[in-house]
Amino acid sequence: MFSEALAEAEASVDDLRWVIAPFTGRTMFLKEFSEPLGFRPENSLLEFGCTLGHLGAGDQMVGLREMMTKNLASSGDLIGLLGVGVGQTWSAAVLEVC
Repeated sequence: MFSEALAEAEASVDDLRWVIAPFTGRTMFLKEFSEPLGFRPENSLLEFGCTLGHLGAGDQMVGLREMMTKNLASSGDLIGLLGVGVGQTWSAAVLEVC
């Protein structure tokens, strides 16, 4: 799913300034998201997520709000959003900051 979203955006993982994945804790984040999908934890909200814990479907929206209120993203930055739901249903999107 992530590779499809990147292809649709004509981008690669290296083009992403940020990735917002579910706030699942450090170990699961690294094993299930960062390592297999090829993005660096420094380009994520891992530390912020570790202060909150998993918020279900709200992780990505809360992450985006954190980025915008702290001015972490700039115009032109690409942000990857990852979600996973019941039964390992994956979702992904790539956004460009205006």
